[in-house]
Amino acid sequence: MNLIDKIPKQVKATVAFIIASTITQGLSLLVTPLFVRIMTTEQIGIVTNFNSWNAIIGVIVNMVLYSSSYVIAMNEFPNERDEYTSCAMSVSLLISGFFLIVSLAFSDQIAKALDVDHNLLLLMCVGFSFLPATNFWLARQRYEYSYLPVLLFSVISAVLATGVSILTVYCADDIGVSAAEARLYGTYLVNIPIAIFFTVCILFKGKTIFRKKYLKFIIIVNSPMIVHSFAKNVLDVSDRVMITSLIGESAAGIYGTLYSISTLIAILWNAINIGITPYMFSQMNEIENQEGTLRRFTNTLLFVFFVLSIIIVLISPEIVGLFTTAEYVEAIGVVPPLISGCFVTAIYSVIGNVLLYNKKTNSVMLATILAGATNIILNRIFIPTMGYHAAAYTTIVGYIVLTVSLYCSTKKIKNNTPNFIDVRFMVMLSALNVMTSSILKILYPYAIARYGIIILIIVLALLNRRKIQEILKMVYGNKS
Repeated sequence: MNLIDKIPKQVKATVAFIIASTITQGLSLLVTPLFVRIMTTEQIGIVTNFNSWNAIIGVIVNMVLYSSSYVIAMNEFPNERDEYTSCAMSVSLLISGFFLIVSLAFSDQIAKALDVDHNLLLLMCVGFSFLPATNFWLARQRYEYSYLPVLLFSVISAVLATGVSILTVYCADDIGVSAAEARLYGTYLVNIPIAIFFTVCILFKGKTIFRKKYLKFIIIVNSPMIVHSFAKNVLDVSDRVMITSLIGESAAGIYGTLYSISTLIAILWNAINIGITPYMFSQMNEIENQEGTLRRFTNTLLFVFFVLSIIIVLISPEIVGLFTTAEYVEAIGVVPPLISGCFVTAIYSVIGNVLLYNKKTNSVMLATILAGATNIILNRIFIPTMGYHAAAYTTIVGYIVLTVSLYCSTKKIKNNTPNFIDVRFMVMLSALNVMTSSILKILYPYAIARYGIIILIIVLALLNRRKIQEILKMVYGNKS
């Protein structure tokens, strides 16, 4: 047995998901320098606005059937996963088809309300119809730790979509469309045919259009998650939509680009969370014996993520300078609070996993509604007076409201699964992250000081490497 064979499957899957997520989402960052030089800030603002509305409306149209509730369904119907997936895909197709009809009938009104072109509205509808199939396939592969297909597919499709979108932008004048439309067309030109293939495969393999128990599960378990995901997307993207509306597309383009760069750390966390969620669920199944292990695991993970987020804050001037132009660099002050917001999302996702394990989707829904409403109100108050910089800080407040609300909901759970949550440690890390990120902005003109801190962090990590290795062995050593 070689060294790779000895590595637990959960660890290999988590690493593969991190690599896949980093490459696919990181690729969009790598081509940012190209797009900001061949597209105006207004054109990038159009793409940002489209993606924001696509995320918000997609939650309602597709009912996020491939998200958290799908993981619960895989556990609920272990021997009927094909049938459930087929039924869920059928429901998604039915609702997206209805939305397409409504969009065609009221295209002028909807396009004006969303501030998108008619052609882009149709493109959005096509995506709603078929792209969920790809998400279903990816979600199931991740749940079953089939990491190699996910890794290969994610990398190949991302490279193709990025390459075609670059080509279409360069050919925008020749094909008679704007650069913004060309960029979106290029991405969908790759993703839609793949999604149609997955749609056919899912329906053919499952051979289930509708089944009462699956529909009942969707209504009871998934419905609250629709509201949660809608409010969560409002919390995530309302700043960009409101900046477009209150300031303009150019400001939205600048903020949206810096937001994408800032979420470099979120890419890593999302991949980690995908990998650790099944592990956390298995540990909570035996919480009486695993409480201490799970607490040490989550605390260690959050601390490492804290350190990584601070490093990203320290090198953000170079990152922004590398990926963008001067007009973006002038707005670099929004990056640290955006990174702090990404760190808070890691805290609430750990707490949220406890609620999802206990099927407390209503609690998740209510907490997200409160956070989303808070964010919208604060954005409406502060963006007109303080500009788009205010949106970065209102986002942090929204995430904090969400985290506190979720934690309060865990106190109502009767079993011991929430006991591993170390709330004092989480509060300390969050406060320290926000304060440290804000202070480190002062050092942005002083590269030597910033890189000196990074070297110090690396030295401390090396000095404590054995302790880190012991914790990782304790967590993963006996898992297969």
